[in-house]
Amino acid sequence: MTLKPIADTLDAWLAAGAAIAIATVTRTWGSSPRPVGAMMAFTAQGDMVGSVSGGCVEGAVARAAAEVLETGKARLLSFTASYQAAWDVGLSCGGEIEVLVQMLDEERHRAERQALDDDRGYARLTLAAGSEELLGKAVLMDAEGLLYSALDGETTRALQAAFAEIPFSETSGFVEVAVQGGLLGFSFSRERTRPQLVCVGGTHVAVFLTQIAYPLGYATTLIDPRGLFATESRFPHVDTLLHAWPQEAFKEVALTRETAVCVLTHDPKIDVPALELAVASPAFYVGSLGRPTTQRQRHRALAERGVPPASLARIFGPIGLDLGGRSPEEIALAVFAEITAVRYGRDGASRRMGEFA
Repeated sequence: MTLKPIADTLDAWLAAGAAIAIATVTRTWGSSPRPVGAMMAFTAQGDMVGSVSGGCVEGAVARAAAEVLETGKARLLSFTASYQAAWDVGLSCGGEIEVLVQMLDEERHRAERQALDDDRGYARLTLAAGSEELLGKAVLMDAEGLLYSALDGETTRALQAAFAEIPFSETSGFVEVAVQGGLLGFSFSRERTRPQLVCVGGTHVAVFLTQIAYPLGYATTLIDPRGLFATESRFPHVDTLLHAWPQEAFKEVALTRETAVCVLTHDPKIDVPALELAVASPAFYVGSLGRPTTQRQRHRALAERGVPPASLARIFGPIGLDLGGRSPEEIALAVFAEITAVRYGRDGASRRMGEFA
């Protein structure tokens, strides 16, 4: 979802009393330069911000936005590789994008802006098929429930139930809902909260893991009861440094479904309770450093502590994708590659050009 980069500009335009048309990518097929949820906005004065493609269809979208600003009626546009300029920006491989252009709903924008300011993850679902009358009507929801809806109660409830079945790792897509009036199609995209990396153990691998995390936008926490390892001089870039046992540290650190936990000490007094607590949390990733023999020992110790098999199966170990590297830097790279794959619901497999011949 890409409201965040343009939110401040939209606020300024609204404060100035401008009428705003907003364009959103609602569906993509094949190769496309921008994902579902990509946004672009326009005013009648000719101002624009954001992007829905690499540049080829923006002119056509701007012309549609001018019409929407005049009529107030939403329009759904479709662009394929046959659109000549599309060849220059990534639609040349049979790609197609669908773009919804509509007037900005100020109430919806305020609800989204508040969620962004609160760093509260949410999803926007926009009606993009099945009803011309309701085209562009949206629903906002987070893990707690409904934030906003422009639809009737029956449709909203049906949409909530259908969306609850979609894995959290799917950041955008399309969902259909059967209601009394027929079948409605909704484009969805998620605004996820800032991800968090929690490293248990101030090891050399943790130094590089937390360094990699910074440019990727992760908040970082390092936990280690051993003051010799967890020092500010070794980890000057870490957001939170806790000299505590995991049992105490995890009372202060909230492990959410946007959290990756890496257990790295090789000390069972630290690793085992850390893993036990991590797999009982919503953390999307839990990894354990160590060779297969170490993993068997940890598995046995956790089973003896009553950790159920389903929870044990959540632990990635030996930690990281099998990239072949052995240095701390290479191990950290492999771990973060695995974290990224898991976060987006992928398996980290490589591909070859011949697959697409």
